[in-house]
Amino acid sequence: MDARNGDVYTGFAPRYEQPLDVFNRVQKFFIRTRRQFSGEHAVAVTHGDVIAIAVMAVHNQQLIAANKARLKPLGISDGYPALASITSFSFRTNSPDELPEVHYLRPY
Repeated sequence: MDARNGDVYTGFAPRYEQPLDVFNRVQKFFIRTRRQFSGEHAVAVTHGDVIAIAVMAVHNQQLIAANKARLKPLGISDGYPALASITSFSFRTNSPDELPEVHYLRPY
């Protein structure tokens, strides 16, 4: 991983999950969770790449591995989601086209 700068996507066959595949999973999760828990708070625990890719997509950044470390201008103050950090995706409406607000907290 270190030798590849955390890039587990570039150069691997399409049968392996790519950033767009990760985002498609996140999007399905958002849709399902918003439908099931409308008006409520829901908590999910995941890996940093899933969060990074979701943040990139919300901010219309190209979903490529190199952009995972460039999240500081998008509100991830550590540049990449830190261990045990909290990233919130807040939806204000029920519109399926709504982009969430993203908030990041590193509690330690």
